[in-house]
Amino acid sequence: MTVILFARATNGYAVAADGRTCSPNLPKSIETDDAEKVRVHYVGEGGYVTASSGRAWIGGEPISTIEKAFVNDRSAEGAGISGPDDFVNHLRQTIESYNEAQPCDCNTRYGQCVVAFCNNCGIALDCPRCLAEGIPYEWTEPGEDLGECPCSPGSGEPSTTPPELSWCRCKAIQEADLIWLCVPFGPDAIEPVTATISGVPSADDHCDIVERNFLLHGELASKHPDFDKPVVSVTANRTDEEENKPIVDIRATAIRLRSLLCGAYTEAADNAALRVLRCEPLSTADLGIGSNAAEVTVPEVAIAIRKYKHDNGVVDLGQEVGAASIGGVSMMVIIEDGEPTTHTAPDDGLPVTWT
Repeated sequence: MTVILFARATNGYAVAADGRTCSPNLPKSIETDDAEKVRVHYVGEGGYVTASSGRAWIGGEPISTIEKAFVNDRSAEGAGISGPDDFVNHLRQTIESYNEAQPCDCNTRYGQCVVAFCNNCGIALDCPRCLAEGIPYEWTEPGEDLGECPCSPGSGEPSTTPPELSWCRCKAIQEADLIWLCVPFGPDAIEPVTATISGVPSADDHCDIVERNFLLHGELASKHPDFDKPVVSVTANRTDEEENKPIVDIRATAIRLRSLLCGAYTEAADNAALRVLRCEPLSTADLGIGSNAAEVTVPEVAIAIRKYKHDNGVVDLGQEVGAASIGGVSMMVIIEDGEPTTHTAPDDGLPVTWT
């Protein structure tokens, strides 16, 4: 899980994040508590503060390392960086190159994903009736007459095209999108921008100007479609409340942003509990939550899930979820009058480590 927080001040900007990266599957384990989710890149007379959530690695390299190598290579070539879109294009191309080099694993995990017909009705792929009724495709047994996976020139060989079929489960589509934030600084700095980088060749990855004064990226900003009523993030609500307050100077803004970060760390463990909703369908009735409520908060649902699981023999929900919450070394970068400074020490008013 990741939390990225952005704030606009009268004389600058602030970007903050946690430092934990976890394994992708449940129960989660901590891969690092020192992930550099906020980076400062000096380019020419200014530079860029970048931050990201979602996809944390490309081929075993953290996004921070890939960005630094890109900046260093451009500097060595004397080419420089034209702007945030330059970063986005490089990251997208890096993801594409990595995806295209991955072997198809359909035949090892699912039989073989080159079924020519839907086993439920015998109609060709993407049967409208089955899709409308929500009937999943069944996997056929491997056979020479079925050919090879369209994502690969041969079983186990590197894929050369993106997955073409909705039911294909090649490695190239298993990673989450990369949610990216960039705050340029220096004498010629443009407005902060954000982008979603999918790595799919046909995707239109581009930067959008950040219009908000306070912005939240990461899992605490996401919705929970697995539940039967809206599950509201307390951190997201607090971010919206800050959005409606007057813009103040950077020091006061940093204090407000730190308060949001503290709240995110507190709420993260509750948000992690909601992962069980993706493993089994639970409704408000199952959890004993009042039916009159139009929406519920993440902590309210988490409390109900823990009680439900406990009543059904699960004493410690954490054993199922693992270390899925926010944690590690927090970082805040403050851009004041065009100059960035990094804050992580207690005397800077920020926590060094969280659990």
